[in-house]
Amino acid sequence: MNWQYNHKCMNAFTSLILTQLTVPPGDLIYYIVLVFAVASALQSAFNHWRVSEFPQAKRAFAGLGILLGAQILMFVLSGLGWQQIIEPRTILPPLDRAFIAFGIIWITWLYAFPEPNRGADAAATLLSLLILVILGVSLLTWQAQIADPQFASLSYNQTFDDWSWQIGSLLLALVGIAILFIRRPDGMWNGITLLFLGFLGHVGHLFSRSKEIIRGSCVWRIWRRIPCY
Repeated sequence: MNWQYNHKCMNAFTSLILTQLTVPPGDLIYYIVLVFAVASALQSAFNHWRVSEFPQAKRAFAGLGILLGAQILMFVLSGLGWQQIIEPRTILPPLDRAFIAFGIIWITWLYAFPEPNRGADAAATLLSLLILVILGVSLLTWQAQIADPQFASLSYNQTFDDWSWQIGSLLLALVGIAILFIRRPDGMWNGITLLFLGFLGHVGHLFSRSKEIIRGSCVWRIWRRIPCY
C-alpha cells in the first residue's frame, strides 16, 4: 500500500511540475532558459566567425540569431499574457505551435546547409512566411471557436488546428532528417538527434491527445520544444 501511495504522490508532484512549466509564470522561466541557451550558442558562433571569417560560422550566426529572435518574441508575449495585457488563451497556443514548426525549419537549415546555398535560403524563408500565414488563419479560427459559448471551455489540444500543427511539424521533422541523411554535412548527427527528439515529442503529444492523458500532454509539450534550442 505504501508503494502505491508513494507512486501516486510522485505522479501528482511530477504532474504539478510539468504543468507549471507550460503555463504562466512557469513557462516564463522555461523561455528564459531557452533564450540563454540560444544566446550562448550565438555568442560562440559570433566569436568563431570573427576569428575565422568562415562562411559556415556566418551562417550559423545568422540562423541562431533568427532562432533567438523567435525565442525572445515568445518570452515577451508569454510575459504579456501573464500580466493579462493580452489574452494568453487566444494567442499563445497557436503561436506556440507555429514557433515549434518555425524552429524545425531553421534547425534543418542550420545543420543541412552550413555552406552558402541560395535554394535552401529561399526555401527556409518561404516556409517561414507560410508558417506565418497559417498562424494568422489558426488565430482567427481558434478565436472564433472559443467565442462560441458552446466551446468556451475547449482546450486547444482538442482542436483540429492542434492536430494539423502536430502533423505538419512531424512532416517537417521527417523531411529535415531525410535532407540531413542525403546531404551528410558535418555534424549531421547532432541535427538528426534534435529533429528526432522533436519527432518523438509530436508523436507522444498526438498519442496523449487521443488518449486524453493530460499529464502526458504536458510531458510531450515540453519535449517537442527541445529542437527549438
